[in-house]
Amino acid sequence: MPSQVQELESVLKRAQALAGVLGDAPSSATPIQERPGYFAPESDNDLGEVVARLSKRDVPITFVLGAGASMEAGLPSWAALVRGLVNDVAPRLRKLERSVWLEAIDDGGLLAAAATARALSSSEQRFRDLLWKQLYGGNTPQDYRPGPLCTEVAAFKKAFFATTSLLTFNYDDLLGRALTAEGVTAEARVDDVAEPATVAVVRHLHGRLGPTHQHDMVVLTEGDYARFPVENTWQSRVMKRALDGLCVFVGLSFNDPNLLRWVYGGGEQRHLALFTRQSSPSLSPNVRRELERATRARLN
Repeated sequence: MPSQVQELESVLKRAQALAGVLGDAPSSATPIQERPGYFAPESDNDLGEVVARLSKRDVPITFVLGAGASMEAGLPSWAALVRGLVNDVAPRLRKLERSVWLEAIDDGGLLAAAATARALSSSEQRFRDLLWKQLYGGNTPQDYRPGPLCTEVAAFKKAFFATTSLLTFNYDDLLGRALTAEGVTAEARVDDVAEPATVAVVRHLHGRLGPTHQHDMVVLTEGDYARFPVENTWQSRVMKRALDGLCVFVGLSFNDPNLLRWVYGGGEQRHLALFTRQSSPSLSPNVRRELERATRARLN
């Protein structure tokens, strides 16, 4: 009778083979529940190594989630969130002039653009209201359902509870709700207090914006990053512990300054990263392949 590891490896290999038949994602938007899920059939996607490292479990495993895990539920990317904020506070100019202004702000980078949006808001309260609006698109957090990434991470946590930790850079509560759907008691935290034996803790490294936390402090602008302490914060402590084990980075672009500081300072341990193809409909196969090759080269 095949083991769970052998079954998992078989499923992953079938999914990879299926990717070659499916080809690229359709150009038109498809409902999330109808989208095919597969691993890209690239020569250096060694699924056997991934399965072996996850199943070995000789060190603690930490899943670290980024915007890609929320985008599949319909929430914006970091770039889209910031650009939406800037658009909300843009001055009243003629259409062409407004476009030039927006492009100039964008050229300064996302952190500076977010700081500009905060500075041009009439008040801090107004900025937080705009942030909430851009994050949830005028809906409520409950209107968004966890996608496959959050669901599978939650299932892994349920199966290997004691040796698996959960961290996220996202403000939303999608991972916590995925855990609840799996029958696991979940709690969102912004500290490094030890995880209870029967409660799955989701630690929000950059803060959270949930139903009862609409105006909490979050890390977003260049000022937030500049004031973020480098050492002896709960975030630094949990990331150090995570990097001493095996990290599985899910849906991260590796552009976040704090993440890069932690990863580059985390020693020689090799970790796993799952990249999502959120922009695939607008990219040709050749361009996408070369962008992904560049990302792999940068992070190896």
